[in-house]
Amino acid sequence: MSLLMFEKELEHLGNNIRQLRRIRNLSQETLSELCGLHRTYICDVERGMRNVTVGSLLRLANGLQTSVSELTTGLEPRISEALTVTHNAEGYATNARNAFPN
Repeated sequence: MSLLMFEKELEHLGNNIRQLRRIRNLSQETLSELCGLHRTYICDVERGMRNVTVGSLLRLANGLQTSVSELTTGLEPRISEALTVTHNAEGYATNARNAFPN
């Protein structure tokens, strides 16, 4: 799947992370030290420019002293829609690549 397909979701995730970082009065540099990620990576994540791995989400949640579910607040409905498997008339699962509207 294309990274652009999840552009809005990545921006939303980045905004959540930025907001939590600011609430905790942490700089990107300090957060990067707390979670073992490079400062420029943190910057890119906050701008929605990186496809974040589960491992990075766990590190970010740990550094921000929160849960992954709090970092991803607001993403669940859109992701759930995309992952819902539908079947065609023949009973075969259909392709969900275009599940997200533009």
